[in-house]
Amino acid sequence: EFGCGSHGGGALNQLNLGAKFVHLLDVNKNIIKGVNKNLEKNKGKYKIHIGSVSKLPFKDNCFDFVNCSGVIHHIEKPINAFKEIRRVMKKNAFALMVIHGKGGIITRFVMEILRDEYRNSNSSKKILDDIMNGKLNKYDKFLKKSLNKKDYHIFNLFLKEIKDNDFRMTIKDRILSPKYDLYDEKKLKNKLYSLGFKNFKRTPIKPNFHNIRNLLVPFYYNYKHPLSKFLYGDGQIRFIVQKK
Repeated sequence: EFGCGSHGGGALNQLNLGAKFVHLLDVNKNIIKGVNKNLEKNKGKYKIHIGSVSKLPFKDNCFDFVNCSGVIHHIEKPINAFKEIRRVMKKNAFALMVIHGKGGIITRFVMEILRDEYRNSNSSKKILDDIMNGKLNKYDKFLKKSLNKKDYHIFNLFLKEIKDNDFRMTIKDRILSPKYDLYDEKKLKNKLYSLGFKNFKRTPIKPNFHNIRNLLVPFYYNYKHPLSKFLYGDGQIRFIVQKK
């Protein structure tokens, strides 16, 4: 699992599905404690490496399966990462990748407007920081005074939803990440084929959120629907691909 983070959830899934041994890699050495805790029942079946997907510390043709989810759109030179992933895969091995697609009004609002506002408007930065840190109670007095009882109740429910930790972490990822590339699915597929991959296939899933994001699950899964395209464009491009 490349870009395993402090949880190593992808590696845990692989072990639960029967993998004999899993290698985990991340650029941040602080992930070690969290990964060991999450995989404590699998001692002797995994190894943690600190390094970059753009320069993997592994030999050629050594992996049967690679998982690299939510990572490559953050990398400075993504082509190098694709090449490295292919290099360490055995012939006909599979890779599962998740990359953020471009287009759609929600994607454009978050990635073009909010990121720009955060960097160029002090007032917007302050409010977005409050949202990302769950410090919204300070606005309660103003809202209660300004809205009628029914509208205040509706707005208050919304504020409670966006205080959710998972939702706030998602917003932080979108806004605070120094680099966040967005991909056109057709161009991505052609590029991967030119690098020596084959059999590109999207594999959407139905995530189970416990917050307001759960309303959007149908659009993640049914990514070809006109409403999904309208909201998310190419959406979350979750796909498998093989090495030629």
